[in-house]
Amino acid sequence: EHLITEERVRGPDDQDVVCVEDDYGEDTLTVRIKYGADTFRYPMKKGELFKRVIQEVANKLDVNSNKILFLLNDRTIHSHDSPKSLGLQVADILYCHVSREDRSILDDSSCTFEWTDSIQLFVQSKMSKHKEEYTISKNQPLDAILRKYSIKTNTDILKLKFQFDGEDLAVDDTPNDLDLEDGYCLDIIHLT
Repeated sequence: EHLITEERVRGPDDQDVVCVEDDYGEDTLTVRIKYGADTFRYPMKKGELFKRVIQEVANKLDVNSNKILFLLNDRTIHSHDSPKSLGLQVADILYCHVSREDRSILDDSSCTFEWTDSIQLFVQSKMSKHKEEYTISKNQPLDAILRKYSIKTNTDILKLKFQFDGEDLAVDDTPNDLDLEDGYCLDIIHLT
């Protein structure tokens, strides 16, 4: 270990004590990232940003880093997130998806909204018997939920659409636009 401080301090019994501090001052965590059948492991400091890991995965997969999408429990991980800010635990696995589109255009972090103004919505499909829960801002387009759902179910996003009370919804609609409230359930229709 690299030592940045070492000093001798006299104790009450005149015993020698050496104070040692590592150069990081933070615990590290091995982050596991699942991509298809592969699992990548990256050691990270808990306060380190995901920017480096996103770039390393992009290099490994030979794609632009703006096409890499990490998900943790239906939450998109951004380059400015850290294991500490996400509350990441040793057992957590991140899921990696390579988008066809440049994420810099679609990145949630580019949207201006307050997470304190969030809404919890449920999504159901005839393909699944249970409802899935998603939390987004009331000002965030429903496209964010549709993208996460398509990645989770490995379904082409172009073959999915939302309905609410039998009415088709546009993916650029927001919960505020539609007057949706906490707990409402949206139907996902799989197009053929």
